[in-house]
Amino acid sequence: MANTAFTAAAETALEKDTPPVTHLGIDETRRGKAKFGLVEAPDGGEIWEVVADRWHVGLVDLVGGAGLLGQVEGRTTASASACIGARTRQWRARVQVVAIDMCTVFKAAVREPLPHVSTWWPQILAAITTGVTNAASAGINRAIKTDAVHLCADAL
Repeated sequence: MANTAFTAAAETALEKDTPPVTHLGIDETRRGKAKFGLVEAPDGGEIWEVVADRWHVGLVDLVGGAGLLGQVEGRTTASASACIGARTRQWRARVQVVAIDMCTVFKAAVREPLPHVSTWWPQILAAITTGVTNAASAGINRAIKTDAVHLCADAL
């Protein structure tokens, strides 16, 4: 019930379209431990499967002030790429710089939806030449974690 109320409130408060960005940050955050459940295996037995991945990937506007643009469950190439690919072609075309950490998952996730962004390595050189780093992504992730801790503490 709380999740339904939160989702309804968020949907009315959030913009319908993702604000356009030129400098995109991608980073992961971990929210606790993964949850597992027993599911039926192909051989008829049971196996443990992840039912809630506690890794999330966030997309952040690094220079335009829009902050967190979106978040997706799972720290995988497929989930991050799908999150970027869900934006319009015009939105993706505006992105000039993508700041990521040294994670091959993110490097692979950006290749298909943002093929025009070609400055991959060395990331340090890209930060020096563009003046853009992934620090804003890390800072926003820290703020999200801090807020979540306070919200959980207040709920008790």
